[in-house]
Amino acid sequence: MPWIGRKKIAFVPLFRTTAIPPDVVPVDWNSDILRRVLFDPDTTTGLDRSLRAYIHAASSGRADLDAVVMPMATTDIRDVRLEFSTTCSTAPGFERRASMQPQPSCSAGQEPAPLKGEGSGHVS
Repeated sequence: MPWIGRKKIAFVPLFRTTAIPPDVVPVDWNSDILRRVLFDPDTTTGLDRSLRAYIHAASSGRADLDAVVMPMATTDIRDVRLEFSTTCSTAPGFERRASMQPQPSCSAGQEPAPLKGEGSGHVS
């Protein structure tokens, strides 16, 4: 089904208690998620590399998202896959849910990797 219009998406920060290397929860994770989803300008070029910009461009401007960051969830599953996201129900009032995991390579002061193609967020 094509994505036209605005979809309300619940972004759920997911802390893996048994992750190797251990997950490190960012200081202001909710704000980090919203920045990466809604408006994330590249520090060099100023280009917006957010998920919203990607979806807007890929849909020729016909799709948008309404992002809400939910309370953090925890799991003891070490290697979270897309199957995990599809077994969890979508929060009431939302059309989709995305599980967001901290990036092990992203420590204080480091620039995060681009959103496209990374395995840290699964939309179900």
